[in-house]
Amino acid sequence: MKTTLALAATLALAGGCWRTTYLLQPPGQMTQTSAAYDQHMHWSLLNVIELSSPVNLQLACNNAPPVAIEEDVGILGALVNIVLDTYVPLLHVHNATVLCPVGPPMQQPMMGQPPMQPMGQPPMGPPPMAPPPAQ
Repeated sequence: MKTTLALAATLALAGGCWRTTYLLQPPGQMTQTSAAYDQHMHWSLLNVIELSSPVNLQLACNNAPPVAIEEDVGILGALVNIVLDTYVPLLHVHNATVLCPVGPPMQQPMMGQPPMQPMGQPPMGPPPMAPPPAQ
């Protein structure tokens, strides 16, 4: 009976797993998971102060700007957090995954700026002025 209750409590607590996605670029871009940061484990103090090394976003996507960062606590992380909450209630563990762009980055112009043009095209706008005649 105790085993059944312990298993039910563990499953109920593990069901409290969560995932948060931080969008760093406009949605709709095709992504792939970073090879450097896929389910990278992080430790935090009071769930606020990061104890592990921060995610290096330049390294994560080979100098391309990342599309999003997903943070989650899976079943294993939830079990670790249950043990930590029992013995060291100040520590917390979660996983981070960086999503990198596939293909060229999508850029949207800022308000009041002209739209971006494809590479290899002549610049848009009036032609440059001819130099003044020599005297």
